Amino acid sequence: KRQLTWFRRDDRINWIDVGDFEDKTEIADYIEKDIREKYRKVSY
Repeated sequence: KRQLTWFRRDDRINWIDVGDFEDKTEIADYIEKDIREKYRKVSY
């Protein structure tokens, strides 16, 4: 429980409610889109 407390407060983690999606494919698509958008903002 103690470890989960700091983990939940970490702003780098984007929590999603898997109940909001129809199936695993929809969850994976959402995660992929989120990652692509975040890396698009990163400049090298």
